Amino acid sequence: MPVHVSETPQVLTLDRLIAGKLSTCLGLGIARSHDYADVVKLVEANQLPRDYAVDHDVREEYQKIWDALHAR
Repeated sequence: MPVHVSETPQVLTLDRLIAGKLSTCLGLGIARSHDYADVVKLVEANQLPRDYAVDHDVREEYQKIWDALHAR
């Protein structure tokens, strides 16, 4: 939920975008599976490290995704 209202567009940082998508899919499950897929694509496209600074609340899920991507 937005906490800042502004006339100018507000752009999320990559870490906040990933955290938002992960928290949404963790909270709503299969109904938001596209958010999970988006995070996978973001990790791949940006070649993010395992210790990327995502929010503590979703860090474990982020690391599970990273581990799965790098287990190939």
